[in-house]
Amino acid sequence: MVEHRLIEELISALPDWLRTTVEAQFESYNLAQREVNGRELNFYRKVGGRANCMDGLPLLSMNGDEAPLMRITAQLAEEPECVHATLNAVGGRAFCVGFSRRVDRYADGTKVAVIGITEAWRSNFPRPKALGEQIGSSNGG
Repeated sequence: MVEHRLIEELISALPDWLRTTVEAQFESYNLAQREVNGRELNFYRKVGGRANCMDGLPLLSMNGDEAPLMRITAQLAEEPECVHATLNAVGGRAFCVGFSRRVDRYADGTKVAVIGITEAWRSNFPRPKALGEQIGSSNGG
């Protein structure tokens, strides 16, 4: 699925100290909501009827409540028009992936070639001060 490939590319482009926390969050998500426009996906961890339960999971340390983490530009199949994808964090968690156009209708196996990466995290997510210092905080549970 093209959406899945683009999300994988967004996450894999993150530096290790952010990627570890984002991967842990994505592994816990069990609910995805597609926005009406078909161009955005929101991710949740639903536990006991709560659709935004992050208890016990690491959170991202960030400046502000909402900020982009990573942006990529990709070419799908051999189409001349590129697609732009953005991974956004809200309240310390990777929450939303937005696309510049709908990509959910592409067939499995469609070629995805990343041709540009923008490290959007640089101004909103403080880098660890020392080697081994953890950037995420645990969300007590």
